[in-house]
Amino acid sequence: MTCRLLGLKNNNDFVFFQAGSKWEIPDESTVNKRVKKIVKELNIKPIITAYGARHTYGSVKVQEGVPLEVLARWFGHKDTSMLRSIYIHLLEETRNEWFEKEKTSGGQTGGQLLK
Repeated sequence: MTCRLLGLKNNNDFVFFQAGSKWEIPDESTVNKRVKKIVKELNIKPIITAYGARHTYGSVKVQEGVPLEVLARWFGHKDTSMLRSIYIHLLEETRNEWFEKEKTSGGQTGGQLLK
């Protein structure tokens, strides 16, 4: 909407892009500088970086049960090894939460435990 009002084209619907520059996508430091300025103006703490936002997004998606293979593709990784090492604690927590939900709901696992 803002791009249309300003007469700018954002053909790829990027959240961050640089209209009229050589590279459409800004580098991480450019994004961090802009986000830092906005966050300070809005008095939001703590100040988050692009990397921090990416990690938070990944954490939320892991807890929602999105497979690591899907996250790896979204994040541009060739395989899941790095993601597995970063998010292993969340994978274990999520697995335990699913187990407990199934157990308390009387599902397959719970039914087996009740016999």
